[in-house]
Amino acid sequence: AVQRLHGEGAGPFRWVVIGDQQGTFARAVQKTEAAAIVKVLPALPHAELAPYYRQAHALLHPSRYEAFGMVILEGLSYGLPVVATRSGGPEDLIQPDQNGLLADPDPAALAAAMRTLMEGYARFDPPAIARHTHQMYHPDRVMAMVERWLTP
Repeated sequence: AVQRLHGEGAGPFRWVVIGDQQGTFARAVQKTEAAAIVKVLPALPHAELAPYYRQAHALLHPSRYEAFGMVILEGLSYGLPVVATRSGGPEDLIQPDQNGLLADPDPAALAAAMRTLMEGYARFDPPAIARHTHQMYHPDRVMAMVERWLTP
């Protein structure tokens, strides 16, 4: 999807991919023209992720299956609009046009959603995204929900 956008002349932008355990993604990217705009990093300890979230303008989460989406929730907590695939959990977290966009899990659909986000970025309100996420997923609120679910 990133290569498709790069080939279409979309930008300027650069992508940071974190979590390439085996280096497979990095090797694949190096074979494309998108290598100039994609930086691939291995998985990082949670404590080292905050600077990347703070520097980002958006989060792309292209998973084929996602039960909950902790990475999505982390991005939202930093006020990042998210482009995620319809893969289970993201549908519960993403409110289209409020805190991100959902796409089918294929490169063309992801590229279209990413282009939509880039072209309409001004409509997203990062402080409001962060506020809403902190309110909805505050530990006290989450624990109250869990207690209700576990109470017979």
